[in-house]
Amino acid sequence: MKEQRGRLDRFGSTMNARADVAQKVAGWATWPAGVTGGWAYLLKFTAGAVVFCAVVLGGVWWLAAKMAPDAKCEGRAMSPGDVCEYHRGGSQYGTLEYTKTYDQMVADAANPSHPVAWTVTVIVVVLALALIVAAVVRQLRRRNPTIEEVGEFARLRNAERAALVAAVEADRADTDAAQRLAALDREVDLIGSRNGFRMDGTAVLIEQPGAVIRLDL
Repeated sequence: MKEQRGRLDRFGSTMNARADVAQKVAGWATWPAGVTGGWAYLLKFTAGAVVFCAVVLGGVWWLAAKMAPDAKCEGRAMSPGDVCEYHRGGSQYGTLEYTKTYDQMVADAANPSHPVAWTVTVIVVVLALALIVAAVVRQLRRRNPTIEEVGEFARLRNAERAALVAAVEADRADTDAAQRLAALDREVDLIGSRNGFRMDGTAVLIEQPGAVIRLDL
């Protein structure tokens, strides 16, 4: 019973350590991947989002205008070049309320049919703003990992890898352990390539300006 509880305690400690390291990794310079000038990339990203929104919304509003009903003057269809004179009470002898051209009446007819266009506009703008804000926040949180953090990350991943390797060697039919081992290696390679370090067995090679630091685990 004590041995089982000890294993559970060690497992819980390992999971907590991994959660702590994962939280630190989230703040490393892993986004945008492979880009050193993060703010320049962010400006391009924002400009691209604005252009994309403009194109989408332009198309939506153009379609809404094309699908709008024809202009009518007091119930009668109008043609290009016509002018509508609206009199209070619906009679031409009543008080003149307004005079509008065919184009103005077309615009007035189109406006009531645009709730879908307005809905799409709000959704697209909100999503674009959310993406841009998330990108800015992540850019502000970007930083390079310290040597101590790289060492902590490498030691934890090495311990996980050793356990998975032992599980695979003990049971070659354990495909789950083999898949997790492959996924772990991909994760380590990806995070390392994005943050300037490489794991080499029991050591970590950390790229620094003009030098490479070797950190033995």
